Amino acid sequence: MNKKTIIILIVLVILGGAAFGGYKYYRYYMKEHQPNNNLPDLEDEVIPTPKTPSPIIKKKTEEELAKGKEPEFKDVKADASSLYPTLSGKHEPIWDEYESFPIDILASGRTELNASYKLIWAKKFLYIQVTVMDNTRDTSGEKYSSQDSVEFFVNEDGKKNATLHVGDAHYIVNRDNVRSIGFGADEKFESVTYELESEPDADGNKVSTGYVVEAIIPLMTVKASKNNSIGFDIQVNNAYDGKLISVYKWASNYLYTFQNFSAVGTLVFK
Repeated sequence: MNKKTIIILIVLVILGGAAFGGYKYYRYYMKEHQPNNNLPDLEDEVIPTPKTPSPIIKKKTEEELAKGKEPEFKDVKADASSLYPTLSGKHEPIWDEYESFPIDILASGRTELNASYKLIWAKKFLYIQVTVMDNTRDTSGEKYSSQDSVEFFVNEDGKKNATLHVGDAHYIVNRDNVRSIGFGADEKFESVTYELESEPDADGNKVSTGYVVEAIIPLMTVKASKNNSIGFDIQVNNAYDGKLISVYKWASNYLYTFQNFSAVGTLVFK
């Protein structure tokens, strides 16, 4: 066997190992981040909660869950400021100056959930505050997407591509501020969570009325500037007893944004 043949064999072994490693990572990522669609199949009852149960929302067909409907894109006008939140873990007055946008599109499940967010931008960072009204705290699910959690999707070139590439990023933060690094995530990503003020339930026990997630998302390939835009969406996962019971999104009801950004919304910098 000559030297040239040996070199070719070594290169093939290296390429084969890299391909196998990439495949194993892909399988691991998909297993960790694939949404839990094993939602309760309830026809005449609702998910129990410590307070008055929410009304039933008509269940989607499997086809709708798999493909999503035509996305209802939304635009956000975010204002820059000379001062930015510090992720202090408590309410900061700076957020009072900014408009709140509802996260109100049901993507999966059948329980009602009230959630909203505010956003401030700088050249290289997005500052986001998400408020979730949910008095059934649950982070017991095996996957972050099956816990009380918030997901962020950033499509920096705004092309809303079906195949993820550089400049696309996915972040997950659960109610306990445990973070999961998704596709394209930057290690500069920061977050903090805190519970909203508690109030007594029917038995007199104090329960949280909900929680807040604040995050700083770095922009990796673009700089924010006035009148420019990027693709963007936020997803709120609502869990109960270790299972995912509903998913709400800001831009569209497409359930598989973690692997396909074609249905994200448009974030316009004003």
